[in-house]
Amino acid sequence: MLPLAMTSALAILTSVVTLAAPPDAARIASDIAELSSDAMNGRAFHSADGVRAAEWVAAKLAQTGAKPLDGRDSMLVPIARDPKASPNVVAWIAPRGKAPTGEYILVTAHYDHLPNARSGDDRIYNGADDNASGTCGMIAVAETLRDIELNVGVVFVGFTGEEAGMIGSRAFIEEETLPIARIRADFNMDMISRTDDAAIRLDGGPQGKVLVDLLVRLAPQVMLDMKVDTHLDWLQRSDQGAFLSAGIPAVLFSCEDHVDYHKVSDHADKTDSVLAAKTAALVALAVPAFAAEMSPRFDTTPLKVDALETQARTLRVGRTREFAPFWIAPKRRSKDRGFDGDFCTELGKRLGWKLEEKSVAVGDEVRALEQGEVDVIVNGFFATPKRGAEFALTAPYLTSDGIGALVKRDSELTSVTLDGKKLGLSNDEVAAAWQAQFAPGATVIALNGPAGAAATMIENGELDAVITDFASASARAQRDKSFRALLLQATPIVCALRSHDSDIAARISAEIAAMESDGTLATSRGKYALAPTHRVIGQDKGRVIILSAQGNIEWEVPCNHNSHDLAVLGNGNVLLHRAANEIVEMTPEKKIVWQWKSTAVAPYTGSVEIHGFQRLGDGSTMIAETGNLRIIEVDAAGTITRSVPITVDHPDAHRDTRRVRKTADNTYLVCHEGLGLVREYDATGKIVWEYALDLNNAPATGGHDGHGTCVFNALRLKNGNTLIAGGNNNRVMEVSADKKIVWSIERDELKRADGRPIHLCWVTSLQVLANGNIIVGNTHAGPDQPQMFEVTRDKRVVWELNDWNAFGNDLCTGWCMDLTGEVIR
Repeated sequence: MLPLAMTSALAILTSVVTLAAPPDAARIASDIAELSSDAMNGRAFHSADGVRAAEWVAAKLAQTGAKPLDGRDSMLVPIARDPKASPNVVAWIAPRGKAPTGEYILVTAHYDHLPNARSGDDRIYNGADDNASGTCGMIAVAETLRDIELNVGVVFVGFTGEEAGMIGSRAFIEEETLPIARIRADFNMDMISRTDDAAIRLDGGPQGKVLVDLLVRLAPQVMLDMKVDTHLDWLQRSDQGAFLSAGIPAVLFSCEDHVDYHKVSDHADKTDSVLAAKTAALVALAVPAFAAEMSPRFDTTPLKVDALETQARTLRVGRTREFAPFWIAPKRRSKDRGFDGDFCTELGKRLGWKLEEKSVAVGDEVRALEQGEVDVIVNGFFATPKRGAEFALTAPYLTSDGIGALVKRDSELTSVTLDGKKLGLSNDEVAAAWQAQFAPGATVIALNGPAGAAATMIENGELDAVITDFASASARAQRDKSFRALLLQATPIVCALRSHDSDIAARISAEIAAMESDGTLATSRGKYALAPTHRVIGQDKGRVIILSAQGNIEWEVPCNHNSHDLAVLGNGNVLLHRAANEIVEMTPEKKIVWQWKSTAVAPYTGSVEIHGFQRLGDGSTMIAETGNLRIIEVDAAGTITRSVPITVDHPDAHRDTRRVRKTADNTYLVCHEGLGLVREYDATGKIVWEYALDLNNAPATGGHDGHGTCVFNALRLKNGNTLIAGGNNNRVMEVSADKKIVWSIERDELKRADGRPIHLCWVTSLQVLANGNIIVGNTHAGPDQPQMFEVTRDKRVVWELNDWNAFGNDLCTGWCMDLTGEVIR
């Protein structure tokens, strides 16, 4: 029998529920001896012995008063995908409360063990501790709770095939023996009767925390010592793993592996039935306690900050279990919880709120939120204007590939030439929003199936493209090389709450901002290979190409001139070099609609080159002409409307300038490569500011990996400072109006994800993103260095371009095309 104190502890709850006698250690010992006897012959799951053990467990559960699930004649539930396996044993105590919720709390254990050894005097693996002890503990809980009156059903499951890879528990989830959304918790016992320190191990990890906290609170009432979360690596080693993977809070009760673990010597006389009885008693206490405390399945009442902060209210989080990297457990035995899982853990920690994660299928998010099954969706949820009007959305915590198009591989269609075409539109709100905004003139055919099902319509010419999520289009293109996928729009991923919970959304948004600022989200993105990816246009290897974020060449034209400037215009056209002294505006269909060719202006008779150009807000084009030593503005008709002289002490038609940009103040920032100067000119050619690069305490050296003051690029920032790409000065500098360096990236200062430094060589392109990040071109650095990278203001590298098939070592004009918000470039 249990100590008197344990009996009294169980009586504490009688004001809430009525409990039968507490678990009897002697009876548990007798059951362990019977289930692990030689007569059971090891209980291997692919054997008649396993079936006999299942029948034994079912009979014992029937003696407690538990019944087969409604609609079933037997507690024995076959494994559909493995008919030769012994069955799961499933019984329950139906809800007897006044307001049944239709939900379930599970108490589980695996009853199987191992087939006979091939040799030896004793060939039977009896498996007394592993896991006759857990199975008999489960039966004892059923006996203790036989008269319980709860509003939830208490389900007892003896799993088969745990030793073969959690066959039974995975089948229970995959075949939905019970509706997954209605399972609120799983208490799993696996090896609960062998320990050297009289302490049970309790592991639940972040997802099982709601149960762990409860059990820690109740354990003193049964005088049970516990070691908590000492083996998070065990969470996928027993049957609770299947529930955790489905987004269901679950815990494991277990002991350390002992000298008889998985040996024929794991006999009943070595087990501690009192430890097993205490563990069963704790579970018997926890089931009604959790039933009383758990949040209702459906609750649409507004969330209150004070209730969340005091943990009087649990924040129910809806997550997917269907696709990486957002799923809950990417692989068996993995400690990783997926990107969204890590995000939820960190969010709960920072807010100090109690979070309960629930499984929500992709596509079922809106229903689950509207009906109050969850309070917040953290599920790869795309932000759209329609959703913004219907829900309270947080700030984005990730940018997804979002919307894509499936087109024929030999098609010349691009993301900007789909308007007016015949488009199949998947049943996707985000795809519809993209079409309405960017292809309003398209002929639209609604599709009920996935993008791949409409592929034959593209082949037959009935459709030009299918608009769907990019992942679906990309997957089809990978399977069938006659198609390719276009990335149309990167889409922010947000958390969604009911509209009346906007104050909670604001709190979560503030924590997302903090996680962005301190690098937490960037670290997690890197862990799951979710660092930002960009769609890049650039000139190298004798061509200008558009490279998709997934590494596919979407568009290509010849360009044998090693360009120092390039621009994608607001109308989708590209402004690019055709020769050293000639630039053209080209449509996505590769039609030239405007061009300019610079020639020598008397008295100058030498060569002229164009190294910097810019389409201005009035539609004219600013062009910097070396040799002629001037900046001109040319209108659409080819007329020069302004000419601004520039000053060069020692003219060189190739090195007079590099990038030139007109500022918001109608001045011109000119990078004089040969002089090592950034000069600002007004409209008359007067120098109003200049900055001279220095050698930064390093000797001048030649070559592409050398060091000097050959400045390449400069941008005027909103704060009035100037951001300079130093060319072979091998650094990026932010310089104030009074010529002080207030921020810089030095050569070899930045570290890649694996700890290697980024070796800056010829620093060229610059783009300043709306979030403050900076995209930098790193030219001539060689194949072991990134050609471009994105860096935060606190110098964390969050993206790299390392595509040496698409581009080579001379990429001076890389531009990221998928940036949102105001970008300085």
